[in-house]
Amino acid sequence: MIHDGQIEIGFPKEPETNNEWSDSKKKNKEQLEQQLKSVEGILNGAKTETESDVLINLAPRSENGNIFNLSLKEIKDKYPERYAIYLKILRAERNKQSIDETELEKMKDWIEVLNNLDNYIIDCSDEKKRILREYQVNVFEALRDFIEDGGKRGYIKLPTGVGKTVLFIEFIKAFNDRIMIVVPTQQLVQQTEDRIRQFAPDLETGLVYSDRKEYEKKVTITTYDSLVAGIKSGKLNPNDYQVLVLDEAHKSSSAERQTVVGKFKYNIIVGFTATPRYSEGKHVGKFLETEIYRLSVKEATEQGLLAPFSCVTVKTDVDLSNIDLKNDGEYDIQELERIINIKSRNKAAVELYQNPAYKDKSALVFCLTIKHAEDVAKEFVDQGISAAVITGWQTRKDQEKIIDKFKNGKLKVILTVDLLAEGFDAQNATVCFNLAPTHSLVRAEQRAGRVLRKNKNDPNKHAYVVDFLDKETREDNQPVLFSGVVEGFALDPEDNFRTYVNISKTVRKRPKEEQPEQLDFDLADVKVIKSVENVLEIKEKPLSEREKLKSAPEGWNNINQLSEEFKISHNQIKRIILEIIKTVPSGKYPKFFGYYLGWKFHYGTIYYSPEFIKMIVKLIAPDGWKTADQIIEELKKEFKVRPLFLKQDIMNLENNIRREQDILGDIGFGNYFGSKDKHARAYYSPEFIELIRSRFSNDPQANLEFFRFLERTFHND
Repeated sequence: MIHDGQIEIGFPKEPETNNEWSDSKKKNKEQLEQQLKSVEGILNGAKTETESDVLINLAPRSENGNIFNLSLKEIKDKYPERYAIYLKILRAERNKQSIDETELEKMKDWIEVLNNLDNYIIDCSDEKKRILREYQVNVFEALRDFIEDGGKRGYIKLPTGVGKTVLFIEFIKAFNDRIMIVVPTQQLVQQTEDRIRQFAPDLETGLVYSDRKEYEKKVTITTYDSLVAGIKSGKLNPNDYQVLVLDEAHKSSSAERQTVVGKFKYNIIVGFTATPRYSEGKHVGKFLETEIYRLSVKEATEQGLLAPFSCVTVKTDVDLSNIDLKNDGEYDIQELERIINIKSRNKAAVELYQNPAYKDKSALVFCLTIKHAEDVAKEFVDQGISAAVITGWQTRKDQEKIIDKFKNGKLKVILTVDLLAEGFDAQNATVCFNLAPTHSLVRAEQRAGRVLRKNKNDPNKHAYVVDFLDKETREDNQPVLFSGVVEGFALDPEDNFRTYVNISKTVRKRPKEEQPEQLDFDLADVKVIKSVENVLEIKEKPLSEREKLKSAPEGWNNINQLSEEFKISHNQIKRIILEIIKTVPSGKYPKFFGYYLGWKFHYGTIYYSPEFIKMIVKLIAPDGWKTADQIIEELKKEFKVRPLFLKQDIMNLENNIRREQDILGDIGFGNYFGSKDKHARAYYSPEFIELIRSRFSNDPQANLEFFRFLERTFHND
């Protein structure tokens, strides 16, 4: 039936009696089954009922026939994309309208993608067939939900070393369509192809970068630079691919790369990153607006996905307080090198490495410049410790020789200037020395990530991340330490909604009972080092001790639900939440926020209390309220009004009404967020707009006299 232009689908309504329920349910189930057959027949290009024997199933296999027991609202909430396709085809059929073949093909592709993911997740329930770990299955469920909701652009935050490459290889297999994978470097292109050959040897892969141009394969692997060049030259066509996978997605945030990624208008784009916030003002959520899934370093370690580790802070007496800062807040590199690349500090690092806690363990040392790395390497070699510097100036062959020696134990220490911060995969790397201070969350997490991978040849591996902390008296210029990243003290709330803390790049002051352990090092001859503190240790938690997620309390909602309810984007909801967080005392965080079982499936996400949701509602512009600019645009079309003059008069009118509200009654205005506002701005009520409109005529002089009359009225007591 059709009511007010809407088709009433044959799902059972609440009956008046049990007998009526039984009859109604049977009748509606038969009706729905017939409708599904008809829609599936159209999707499959079937011309007769007998031919619609299910090449494409619209109802998900995971429901196992239970789809007929769900209410209409439950189906719309749980399967919005399937429901939209179902409704569109059914309407067209009933109205005897045809659907464009291209659009129908896109619908079919979309359902195939959803079914492939759904089938993959079901197959994972068989432990004999399962390739992925439990958390990776949860990621798959989150991906399936994201696409089921009609999502096209989203990102997944995973720490380095938890099996991200294997995850998106299985993602590719499940999608079973043409996919492009974009990685930062040529080295990672080769690594990704090697992993695909290992885990999916039947997949056809083509590499596209300076040395190879293989465009016609099912899976294309390229670098960000080659993607830009290929799109510009026309040799790569976005329409040839169903899915775009962005590895190290934060690397795509430059203006040029964003322009190119923006050309993939009709594709699903999924980014993988350990660090969504690349720098101040750059966050992958600005172009991949949905956070699909998140796993922190601490959670991954407690789940046994990363090696247990200790964070060590080495405080020195080297003073950085007088070094000039550049406009971006970073140190002037030349001045910084002059201060930290000194023999006493370099020698201190080598002597620290010789302590029993680190001695003979495979170590990565991150330095400020190549000269700094070479000078520290000399100190290692002078002490009889095998060490080598790896730089971007070396050939790939020379780099690989150094890495191979490191992996087989012939080389104990590699020194570099962040060249190995991405894509380096050596399970034996156990110690990370950070000799160059950084203000970058990305560098801090990625440097440490190089030593956190579990080692299949050493099940007892315990990693160490050692940050050299020099003296810096400027509070706003404290460096980012890995211990701060792990515990959340260095994270922006937009980057991590689990950690509602006062944001600071400094490690917090601990109470006496939490004071860091002073490590037992002989510092008599190491005058530059003042103390060595074990500030944090994270280990795997037994299953019995891991937090068991519960369902959210009644009335609590997550960002996805709030976005749907208020019909504004995820990013806009986040902006409003951030605006509110600025005003919420930290002691009330537990009252307003909670981490609970996901909306539909088995992964955790942040939920917001009813009290907090009320705060959100108060900042969303009510229906019918408009900004001054929107009012002016409407009036310009109807009346001959000069925009600049009108805007000032609107402001004057608002100010006057604020002073003398009782003269014109309750005429509303206030600061709100609209669907696209980055900050709260002035909105005006329909009553206010009507006041202006009712006084207007096509005579500009009359308009002027009206506003002047109001001014005289308000100014005369």
